[in-house]
Amino acid sequence: MKKIFTTLFVASALLSVSFAQTQRRVLVEEFTQASCGPCAAANPAFNAMLTANASKVTSIKYQTDWPGFDPMNAHNPAQVQTRVTYYTVSGVPNAEVDGNFKNDHPASITAADITTRWGVTSPMEITVSHVINGGDVNVHAVFRATAAISGDIRGHVVITEREIHFLTPPGSNGELDFYGVMKQMLPTDQGTQLPNSMAAGDSIVVDLTWTMANVYNISEIAVVAFAQDNNTKEVYNSEISEPIPLALDAKVLSLSGLGFVCTNSVNSDIVVENTGATPLTSVDITYKLNNGSATPLNWTGNIASGATANISIPAQTVVNGKNTLEASIVNINGTPDINTYGNTAKGNVYAYINAGAVLPVAQNYSAVVFPPTDWIVDNPGDDNYKWIRAAQSNGGGTGSAKIPFYDIAAGGVDNLVAPKMDLSSMTAPINLTFDMAHKRYSAAYIDQLTILASTDCGTTWNQIWQKSGAALATATGFVTTAYTPVAADWQAQSANLDAYAGNANVLVLIKAESGFGNNLYFDNFNLFNGSVGINENQLNAGITISPNPSTNGIFNMNVNLESAKNVEIKVTNAIGQEITGFELTKMMNGTFNINLQNQSAGAYMITVTTDGATTTKQVSIVK
Repeated sequence: MKKIFTTLFVASALLSVSFAQTQRRVLVEEFTQASCGPCAAANPAFNAMLTANASKVTSIKYQTDWPGFDPMNAHNPAQVQTRVTYYTVSGVPNAEVDGNFKNDHPASITAADITTRWGVTSPMEITVSHVINGGDVNVHAVFRATAAISGDIRGHVVITEREIHFLTPPGSNGELDFYGVMKQMLPTDQGTQLPNSMAAGDSIVVDLTWTMANVYNISEIAVVAFAQDNNTKEVYNSEISEPIPLALDAKVLSLSGLGFVCTNSVNSDIVVENTGATPLTSVDITYKLNNGSATPLNWTGNIASGATANISIPAQTVVNGKNTLEASIVNINGTPDINTYGNTAKGNVYAYINAGAVLPVAQNYSAVVFPPTDWIVDNPGDDNYKWIRAAQSNGGGTGSAKIPFYDIAAGGVDNLVAPKMDLSSMTAPINLTFDMAHKRYSAAYIDQLTILASTDCGTTWNQIWQKSGAALATATGFVTTAYTPVAADWQAQSANLDAYAGNANVLVLIKAESGFGNNLYFDNFNLFNGSVGINENQLNAGITISPNPSTNGIFNMNVNLESAKNVEIKVTNAIGQEITGFELTKMMNGTFNINLQNQSAGAYMITVTTDGATTTKQVSIVK
């Protein structure tokens, strides 16, 4: 950053020039933050009000360093703090209108306030313009008095990013869209000292250069200039130089053809948009699958300004489970694309290549590795909040699956997908049982859990179970801290899959939709061929197995039934082969061993059947 020159022009008394008060453009400075809940609540309406009065107002947003993390503050914390101190801001959100005209919560700043201040003429006229030259922003600003003015007046020049749009929230309050974010104050946050006394016609010309840093999108760079009395804090006027479209620019809109596949090959297109003013005749791209090396792809053709084109990536061989494909624009029209915003896109391919599992399929999430083998966590937002393993469990296992609604902003969707299942030889009834624990944050925050099934590899999904809000809760009342269940909170649930009998490739997806409420725990997934009823739930609760996992293959099964029953036990491996089995006559209470010492490490299913009821528990051997 450097100041090129500052020049004072004084109108000659001999010239026949007259000046008058100037139309004011109101400056609104907001202090806000990406992890501030009240900011997220206030900003949509406040931003809409500013947009509706765009001809009357200039806005600057200062992203503070409290109450949580904000990457935009991290780009320039010192200059933000200077303005915080200048206005003695003690909480966010806070808005300052023309310095000392009005300062309040943004919700209290109205269009009428803007119009009232806009109607007061200004003693200063400001013009500002900028150009982008390579990696530099060159600014030209003129501060001209149109009436006599005196005081400690500073001419401020502020580089802002007009719009910043995130794909996932950068903080914890769920906000994705930010406007007028301060990037740099030139030449410093103290501005340029104007003369203590300026007569009508006196002008200061300021030319400044800033070498860009931490800019998300170069094509959104704007420059605000304003004049302020450093003692009274009154802002005399402001002006903005709006973003300038780049002559040459492009971005990747998306990658097509991703998602769920049931083959080991995937075809994808890179959707490229020409966001510059010049037609694109060549685009150099690199792409890579998973942790492979980047492969160059050179495209030629013609993409008009504002138009898009699909550029095909050669077929890629994927592995079973989650795969990640990434593509980036490197050069356009033979030169590097200096605006890297939107130049890279990546997406996930969930490949179900292995043969479908046969029933029963059971999972109690006891293994430390999560997701379990052949299960998939689909995190569309690619953020830190998704399905995870928790230590809490119901029954004989040592873990559960948890969706942290407490941390996920409202509207966030995360999926947990079970292994592909082969129901081609199955007939009704086919049922899914599981245990669930959830407590609400408050009645205003509505979380939802949906279970869906697909027979066409995820192209279409059909709902088989859903609960939300109060119906989703398994514990009464509310809790405003992060929820952890106690034993009494767990409830058994069931869903029917009779409609999918006879299908060889069935996917089951557990979809969590956050209302920013509280955590939900999911355990003892059990999909089996047979009836389900209250006896099923009682049997599931009456059978516990420990230790799980076992290091020596010896498991203790504890039976606690409501009455004496004939009990059949069958143990199968992960591919459905029966390992051992036995029967107990008129068993009600007791503990006995299941000996799998001679089996290799891995997962095994223990299916327990009594009079009219069946439950399956998954156990693991770790050696």
